[in-house]
Amino acid sequence: MKLFCYFIFTFNYIYQIYCNLHNYGNEELSALILAAGLIDGNGNINIATINNRWIRVLNGQNRQGQPRLETIVNIVPSLRTQYYMRRPGNWRTARTNAVNGAFSNLYRLAMRTYDKYFNIRDDQGNLIPANDIINSYDLFRYLTTGGNGVPISLFDPNMSKEIYYPNDDKINDDFIDFIKYKDQTEATFKGLLNRHGFPDNTNNNNGNNNGNNNSNINSIPRNIFIEIAKECKQRVECKKYFENHNLNPRIDYYKPDKKDDNNFKSEVNFNIVKTVVNGDTRYHLFTADNKPTTGQRMAHQFALKIDKNTNELVTDDINYGFKERLYTYNSNSNSNTNSIDLIPNRLPNYGKIYGDTIRDSGIGIFHAADLEFSDSKGNNINYHIDDNSVSADIIDAAFTGDYLHVKRWGSGSYNYVEELIQDFVRINPNTNTKTKVLNLLKILSTIKLFPINRNNKFLGLSAGAGHPEELSRIFNLISTVQASINNSSPNCRIVRRKRAFLNNCPCNILKIKKSYDIERNISELIEKFKEKNINIKEILNVDNVEDYFNNIENDENFDDFWENLLNLYKDNSRQFTTEERNEIVRNINEVVNGYKDRISDSKSTNVKINENNISNLEDALNNIGDYNRDEFNENNNINVVDYNKDSKSKYFKEKLLKVLKKVLKVLNKPVRVNFNNEDSNLKIDPKSIGDSDNIDESIDNFVNGVKDSEVSNENELISIVNDIDELQNINDYELYSNGEPSDNSELVSKLNNEIHNKFGNEGNGIEVISSENNLIIDDTIGNNVRINKSNTDFEKISNLVAFAIFAAGDKDGKLIKEKDSNGNLIPISIPIMINGEEKVISIKDVVPDLKNLEGKDLDDKFSELYDIALVKYSEQFENYYNEEMDIGYFNRNPEETIKQQNVMTHLLKPYNKLEDGKIQRFNIAPKDVHIHVSSDDYLDKAFKSFILGIESDDDINNIEKFNDLPENIRMQWNSDAELPEEYKSREPLYKAMALYCIKSSKCKEYFKDDTTSFNVITYDSQDNDKTVVNHSLVINDDTNKATLSAFTLNEIDNEFRLDEMHNNGEEFTYEELYILNKNGDNDNLSKIKVDDNEYTKIPGIGFLAACGYDIEKMDGTVLSPSEYGLNNDQYNDASDNEIIEKKFGVTNNGKFNMNVVKSDVFDSKVVLSHEIDESIMKEFGKKILIRRHETGTLDDEELQTLSIHSEAMLGRDLCSEEGGLVHYADDKNSQTRFINVKESMNIQNVLKDIDNDRSKCLTNNKCSKKKQISKSFDVEGKLISALQTLKKYDPKNIKVKEDENDISVPKELCENANSLMDVIKISSQSYKEQLQNSETPITESDSETFILGISEALNGLNYRYTNSYYLGHDSIRSLTQDKLNDMAFLFADIVESHDKKFSTSNSNKISSSVKLIDFESNTDSQSKFVNDKLHEILDNVSDLFNENNQEISDIHTVDNMDINNKQYDDDRSEEINDIVENLKQITADNSDDETKEKLKNNLIEIHNKLSQLERIFDRENTQQENYVNNSEMVYKLNQVIVDQLNALYGNDEEVNKIVKQHKSTINGINKSEVKSSNVLTLDHVVGKVVVKDYILKNHESKPYVRSYFDNMKNSLLYADSDEERERFIKEIQEIKNIIDERIEQFKSYTDSPENHYEEADHLIEVINNYNSLVATELDSNVKEDDMGIKYIDINNDRVLNNRLNYIRVAKFNKAIEAIMEQNPNLFNLKKQSLKENINKKYAESYQFGEYEIFEPRTEDLQEIIKDVVKSKSDAIITITDAATNRYQLIELKQCEEMKYKLIVHESSFYRKAEDVDEINRLTKHNKLFKNLKNNSLKNLETHEETENRFKNDIAASAGLSQDIKNEPIEYVINSIDDEKMNNNKIKEKVKRLFQFKKNEVTKASGVVSAQAFDLILNHYNSFMGSTEKKLKATYNDYNDFSKKNTISNKINKFSKIHSRNIHSENPHNNPPKFSKNPGTGNHH
Repeated sequence: MKLFCYFIFTFNYIYQIYCNLHNYGNEELSALILAAGLIDGNGNINIATINNRWIRVLNGQNRQGQPRLETIVNIVPSLRTQYYMRRPGNWRTARTNAVNGAFSNLYRLAMRTYDKYFNIRDDQGNLIPANDIINSYDLFRYLTTGGNGVPISLFDPNMSKEIYYPNDDKINDDFIDFIKYKDQTEATFKGLLNRHGFPDNTNNNNGNNNGNNNSNINSIPRNIFIEIAKECKQRVECKKYFENHNLNPRIDYYKPDKKDDNNFKSEVNFNIVKTVVNGDTRYHLFTADNKPTTGQRMAHQFALKIDKNTNELVTDDINYGFKERLYTYNSNSNSNTNSIDLIPNRLPNYGKIYGDTIRDSGIGIFHAADLEFSDSKGNNINYHIDDNSVSADIIDAAFTGDYLHVKRWGSGSYNYVEELIQDFVRINPNTNTKTKVLNLLKILSTIKLFPINRNNKFLGLSAGAGHPEELSRIFNLISTVQASINNSSPNCRIVRRKRAFLNNCPCNILKIKKSYDIERNISELIEKFKEKNINIKEILNVDNVEDYFNNIENDENFDDFWENLLNLYKDNSRQFTTEERNEIVRNINEVVNGYKDRISDSKSTNVKINENNISNLEDALNNIGDYNRDEFNENNNINVVDYNKDSKSKYFKEKLLKVLKKVLKVLNKPVRVNFNNEDSNLKIDPKSIGDSDNIDESIDNFVNGVKDSEVSNENELISIVNDIDELQNINDYELYSNGEPSDNSELVSKLNNEIHNKFGNEGNGIEVISSENNLIIDDTIGNNVRINKSNTDFEKISNLVAFAIFAAGDKDGKLIKEKDSNGNLIPISIPIMINGEEKVISIKDVVPDLKNLEGKDLDDKFSELYDIALVKYSEQFENYYNEEMDIGYFNRNPEETIKQQNVMTHLLKPYNKLEDGKIQRFNIAPKDVHIHVSSDDYLDKAFKSFILGIESDDDINNIEKFNDLPENIRMQWNSDAELPEEYKSREPLYKAMALYCIKSSKCKEYFKDDTTSFNVITYDSQDNDKTVVNHSLVINDDTNKATLSAFTLNEIDNEFRLDEMHNNGEEFTYEELYILNKNGDNDNLSKIKVDDNEYTKIPGIGFLAACGYDIEKMDGTVLSPSEYGLNNDQYNDASDNEIIEKKFGVTNNGKFNMNVVKSDVFDSKVVLSHEIDESIMKEFGKKILIRRHETGTLDDEELQTLSIHSEAMLGRDLCSEEGGLVHYADDKNSQTRFINVKESMNIQNVLKDIDNDRSKCLTNNKCSKKKQISKSFDVEGKLISALQTLKKYDPKNIKVKEDENDISVPKELCENANSLMDVIKISSQSYKEQLQNSETPITESDSETFILGISEALNGLNYRYTNSYYLGHDSIRSLTQDKLNDMAFLFADIVESHDKKFSTSNSNKISSSVKLIDFESNTDSQSKFVNDKLHEILDNVSDLFNENNQEISDIHTVDNMDINNKQYDDDRSEEINDIVENLKQITADNSDDETKEKLKNNLIEIHNKLSQLERIFDRENTQQENYVNNSEMVYKLNQVIVDQLNALYGNDEEVNKIVKQHKSTINGINKSEVKSSNVLTLDHVVGKVVVKDYILKNHESKPYVRSYFDNMKNSLLYADSDEERERFIKEIQEIKNIIDERIEQFKSYTDSPENHYEEADHLIEVINNYNSLVATELDSNVKEDDMGIKYIDINNDRVLNNRLNYIRVAKFNKAIEAIMEQNPNLFNLKKQSLKENINKKYAESYQFGEYEIFEPRTEDLQEIIKDVVKSKSDAIITITDAATNRYQLIELKQCEEMKYKLIVHESSFYRKAEDVDEINRLTKHNKLFKNLKNNSLKNLETHEETENRFKNDIAASAGLSQDIKNEPIEYVINSIDDEKMNNNKIKEKVKRLFQFKKNEVTKASGVVSAQAFDLILNHYNSFMGSTEKKLKATYNDYNDFSKKNTISNKINKFSKIHSRNIHSENPHNNPPKFSKNPGTGNHH
């Protein structure tokens, strides 16, 4: 009988079920629901999740036989209904709520069922322990309690138990008859047993026999069976159970209810139970009598014990005697079903009451699950009554309508709910849930073992067909669930001898034993066919059972035999009766179970078949069952057992081998595994791993290979997970039952953990226990792995350098130059980010032989190289010399040659459709295709899984649209409503491709290979006058080195249709594609011999030698140009020279012959500098192109040369001989190829931009479209994987968990990490330290794995930062470009360290393979990068304005901070117009030089940022019909900035260059006239966080802190009522309270200060912005008595001040210390450490709890630095210039960033000039430190410096002499001529001065002592008084001026109130200094 029978119904027609639903359907469904859910800490019921996704389990397979993963929502109808119900509005939220609500209801009902059993209290009101309740249902325990022996408890982990079932019900009859009838002799009994399949082939008493095909393996020994029968026959109490019933043997046994036939065999049932307790083996007989005449009763009859001395059976009545109990029918509906007696005096009724209704607590779960039933006429039954009642009609009902999804599709519908429960429990992370399920399953097992019928009659013991299998499965499930709980317990996964108490880690050692007679069942099968005269001999090649074993079982014909038998049966099925058909199914069922039993028992010998054979046989069995149901409406009773849990069995070893094969197949490197049959050891070939000959270390490396790999097919991963889970279950069972780990369990556990990590079940990792790893496997894997050729990139680098040369020179070979700041002509220099640092390079930095040349030498050499590059470029294509014209010509257009010879033309076979309908083929350029590379992301997996999960049939073949597929098929698309927008945009295309791939056998076949990846190639064609977008699916098979161009879909009006010309799929080998991908048509080369050396002769091949590049051979030998090139004096072919000179005008007269190099250069690698690699060359050439286009120095002929040459380079990058078309594979070569193509495509897009601009394409809508190569980046997975690799070496600092899948909590990744930046910083330092670890240094393989993971993660972060789809993604919320640059800076350090450690030659440097992508060329206009940059630009503009007006609020860009209640318009068009007008008013007229220069530099900086954005917007706007959002903003702002620069600094050389380069039009349209939306918000942040908490409490909010406070300041200033202002005052006070709480928390820390840098830095940022808000409020017109707010003064909190400065100084000292160690020549160290060289007598110290640190003074640094340094800034600059360790530089940078904020926090009166100078000099000197001031353009100054700057500017404006600058400011103002004084510009500057000084007074109020404030106020008032006469005389509005600038009483009062709290040590007690000497306060 199947479990919970209606579960298995899987088809859409009525299926009659006669099954005891009433028995345990409620319990089983409840267990399933509990297993899939949990109750969280708040009491909320949820579907259990992992990684925020509902847990999924393997649930059968799809039509194609691929494994299927489903959630509980897929399985239960009511949940499916809610999930797929259409809803308006915010349907995602509504759907989630509806599903959660439906599940909560199911869970509630499931808990009712659970509580029915377990919510029971004793007389004292205490809950009775679950185990006590379960034991009370255990009748075996009850009947063996009371004697001297240990009771037989079903769930006692200390007792091994086996319940025996015979292999045939007839054996039951033989047993009963022998006991019952006196005339039945022992001989007769034995004869009957022989006849019924229980022959005498057992030779011992303990049952440990090895047999052949007919053995009764795992069953009770026959002799023991006979002895038990004999013992019973002679015992009166035992015999009475069997005699007196049905005396007439011809009369059928009495059966109380025929329809309960499956519940028991007869009115008498019996069980034989084998137990092993303390080494003693016993056999117990239990009997149950259901005869109504004698009363219902059950008994333990006796026990037979094996005597250890004699090995004979003896009775054991002393320990286990006779015990009986009566039971009655419990039909009393009034009985208490909610309580159970612990020692019951009656048998339980399981709380079920029957009548016209079934009363059972929680049974309403059927209705809640939307399960439908119909009567025999097909009418639906309204069976639901309430939560605890259903109609009894349900018992005989048919299941119809919607159904539970259990193992859908195909003949494998006979699956069991237990498997789902098992998988849900295993994955569910909640131990409490697991325990509930376990308890309920134990109850369920007792219901099945001691059942009742639907008349509420207790039936005693289960018996009859199907019950052994059913019970076996439930007890297996219990042991598996228990093992899962044990695995979660901290003290369980250890060997038993180390466990304190076994009961704490129990294992249910109970087995259901039944023998399966394969021989007898096959013999019966054969005879059944022969009886019908079916010629099986001819068809099946068997005539008897011997034929089967001789010809079939031991032969490869096994699967064919059973398939043929299936077909033979179907052809002749009507010849058999119903009973015969049922017997045939039973025979095959027994054979299946017999084979499963044999193959999974290590005692079985000579087992030839394998698991695949058995699976196929099981499919045949199910197929026959389905057939009988369909054809005859017959429901066969199919019961398939589980495999035995035996790790030494053939089954286990074969499955382990299968897992290894699957896993090895997905590893990207050729791992070989050798299996030694002689010593039975697994040998992972150390040579293929590269680390160790030790097998355990090799296994670790193997597992690490799994960890670092990526599985390209989710079905493949599912399959591996399913297999590895089975192996792990077996090992767990043996661990907890035997107490020792099984052989190979260590390997299995390690693999299990890694596989589950990849599957997203990181929380399911288990503790690994060491074991012996000995495997007997007779296969070899991975021997035939092709080694990649190591062909050099000689030609590739040669072409790259040629491209750079072409970019840097004009067509005449002249080097393009520009003027530097001094007016000198120099080669064009370009700023480029190199390893996270911005560096300026020219062609001299690219080409070695140009580096040290100047003047004419430089020009001549460049001209020589240009000529050779021109020859090299031209000779790619067939050409000829036209003597008549005296010029060289190409045979045809090189662009057409590239198209024709490019791989894309051959793969895609593109065509246009003409007006007359004819087809016109065309060749496509590599630059005109978009390539999306699959990367095994979510969508890729969904795509492949769907393809493999659906079978094509006629119905599908006729469907053209995915949405027209049947719903049940569409539902198999693994969709996710939470997909990123990037995925959603691609999903419709993927669905369409999947549909057509299913229809193509070729396409689908390719995806069966686990290594398969695919590309989607998009290009345009024409259908008459319409543009058609084409999407071609190209599949790459690395295993067979083959590519399938599967088909093309045409996209028209957002719909996809199959291309009529390209739909059959064409296959190519990688080698064929490589040959086709020539990208040129000139193969002119020859070989020559010179001095016995072979040289290759190709025109221009000597180009690199002429450039001065060294090359490195495979053996590491480095050859200089003179060693691989050929001097012209050695070889110079006049004929060659002549033709080259004629064609190109180029003379071969350089040092080296331009046409000849040694042949071995093609097996060499070009030696590039560490900084100028291939990527930098491309970037350099690309940016030179942009510069030359902008400056008008690039003509069309030069542009064409660059375009053709670079396109040929792109074409070659697309394909390689070894790797085929560029595609995804998880290795560094794949990553490198992807980046190379991306960079080459970026060049093409720049060239298209230039062409579009020159052609004014927008006017005719014929703009060239930019194309890309794209993929998704697994940031989280790769970063975690990299850290896990590093953790092996440094678990102290690397904290990432094995099951980690989230990077949002940096502290869980690395020790002391508070941000992703910290993670990269800490891991990079750790990595470098582990490289130098003398004991266990990191291996090269792990080093490479770490670097690849970090590079992919950083590339992914950069991609997300620059991609509009990820604007609001959590992973980049706190990222800025500066942080990303710092990460790249650190990454370069990692790569460099690896190469120093492992690279013996340039050829194996990882730096040549691993690169960080420059995404600037692909940045989206709506990305976070652009959003951040626009905010930064507007903030910079605000800085300009605030410098002029000196508003105390200093407000930057104002954003809405409440997405649901916006104060301001998101569109900033009006704001931008105002800004433009205000920018026009900015002037530098009559200013002093310092002010002019500062303004110029600020305007240029803003312009440079805008120009960077402008290129992004230009690129997009040539691809759009309308201008993209914020185009107007960017264009207008940049134009007005350029106009102002030109107006103010027209004679400046640098400005002239800017004006000249600025592109004021886009395709002929003036940019200043462009109109667009100008929406710029922080909604992507504000909409995803609780803003106030995020800003004030989360250190990752640093980029947005100022925006939050600026919003508040702006609202405050525009508050128009007292109530509103009071609300703001209250809000300010609340903010301060939060900050105060944070301060107190910060001051309470006792752990390492290193943990708190991010928090400290953020805290200062918040405090500074809060203080600015307070100053704004104080300055506004608020009531004077409102003194509730106050500043936060860090100086006034000694502990806070100390701690903040401790963190700052600690970073400084740590960095300096490390730099000193690495650069000893720079320092004069009297003592070893920096700490010891600090003069503590004078140095300032800071404390952080018990920690103390001293800050080195300038004098200390002067003492230890050899060079002369005059100031601290001098010292720091000297040190940073010498530093090579990037980690230390980042430490210094963070220290200085913090110092900057502390300086800003300080009142300007107390700032140290030395500190200010340090920050200002560093930002100018070192570009790494450029952004110390967080992109602010504000001056960082002391009060005196600002005053002097204003004074000098006023003096210059007034035309005063230079001498007056040394006079006081009052004197300067009073010295200005009255007429000039009234000049508006001077007037504004004076007002600005007054505003500044007034602001500083306001900011000082309340944070300095009363005495200090009096000095400050008096100083200000004195200043006003001394200038009053002058101002009165000249200012008509003096009264308003005076009123505005007078310090209000409020400020005075405020100061007096709060200055009382200034503590004595606060430096603000000291008087401020207004002279040139700054104050003496604490300035840090």
